[in-house]
Amino acid sequence: CVASKNEGEERMRRKLT
Repeated sequence: CVASKNEGEERMRRKLT
């Protein structure tokens, strides 16, 4: 599912901030 990749990308982006 794309939702799985979307969640991982959002978490990685939030940790980078």
